[in-house]
Amino acid sequence: MLDDILRVSQDGQRVYLSAGNAEHASDQPVEKKQIKDWLVHHQAGGFFCFDDTIESALTKLNTANGDRESEDFIIAERRDATIEARIADDKMTAYLIVNGACGGRALRGDDILSTLREANIVRGIKKTTLQKLLSASRRLKPGEYLDVPLRLADSQSRGKMRILST
Repeated sequence: MLDDILRVSQDGQRVYLSAGNAEHASDQPVEKKQIKDWLVHHQAGGFFCFDDTIESALTKLNTANGDRESEDFIIAERRDATIEARIADDKMTAYLIVNGACGGRALRGDDILSTLREANIVRGIKKTTLQKLLSASRRLKPGEYLDVPLRLADSQSRGKMRILST
């Protein structure tokens, strides 16, 4: 029955749930656990799930009386790992926030370097620190995040030589 209402997009990036169609009317209500099990079985268990959307879609599906028009809900999607940089007000510390991949591509070294460049952080970070960050980011479970403080400068330089001003 779940194969009638759930499908993975052609590009493999999203999972849709069709609710409201009479074809999948059943005496037994569909539960969230069944949806999650289906995702795992179809290699989408690591995707980012929109839990509120799943709940809304299940409510519509389980209360459908067959005369409603079918509606597709995106309930899960593949997401690549992301990274963002934030510089503290004192200009002495930067924070790198890494979000783990949800079925998508893991963080790469180029991602870290381009994020640092975009934040105008050009010096003061050791290569070994970045290598450890990259290694740790690959161990993140889907949806987990890592917030790493990086010391940019000592109190004498106040970060002026390590951060480019715009």
